[in-house]
Amino acid sequence: YYDKCDFCAISRSFRHGYREMSAKQIVNQMSELARKHGSQTFKDVSEALSPRLLSEMHRVIEQQSNDFEWEAYLRFETPFNNAETARQLRQSGLRVAYLGLETASQRLSDDMAKKIDVNVAETTIRHFADAGIWIHLFLMSGHPNETESDHQETLQFLRRNSRYVHSIQAGGFQME
Repeated sequence: YYDKCDFCAISRSFRHGYREMSAKQIVNQMSELARKHGSQTFKDVSEALSPRLLSEMHRVIEQQSNDFEWEAYLRFETPFNNAETARQLRQSGLRVAYLGLETASQRLSDDMAKKIDVNVAETTIRHFADAGIWIHLFLMSGHPNETESDHQETLQFLRRNSRYVHSIQAGGFQME
C-alpha cells in the first residue's frame, strides 16, 4: 500500500498495482490452512499490512473466536501508535512485528521518502513491546546521504530502546 521509499526495489514490483485480500478473506484462509495443516501459526509476508486492514482483521478474528498466532510486516503508521491498538493486535494473535526503520535520523528518513516520524516509531515500538509483541527492526547504513551524525542518531535510538527491540537486521545500502 505504500510504495514510495526511494531506496526500495520491492515497491517497483507493485508499479502495475496489486490486489489486496479483505480481512475476512485473510482470516478465512488462515482458518482453512489451520484445519488442513493443524497449525495455528502464520506469517504474512506481504511487504506491509495497512492499519485499516489490521484493524479489520482484529475484528474478524475476534468475531470468529480464532486462536491464531501470526507475524506481519508493518510500517510505522500513526494509527499503530497507541497502547490500546497494540493490545488489540496482541489479542488478535500478533506475536512478531517486522518494521523497517532503516534509520533513526529524521533528516535521512525524510530524504529516503520513508514518510515516517521517528518519534512515532519510537513510541510505537514501546507500545507493541509492552503489549507482548516481539519487535524486529530492519536497519540500513551507508546510504549516500547518510552522515556520521545520522548514524550516531540511529545508534542512540537503539540504545534508548534496547529493552523494547528484540531483534534487528542491519544491512548496507545497495544501489538497485
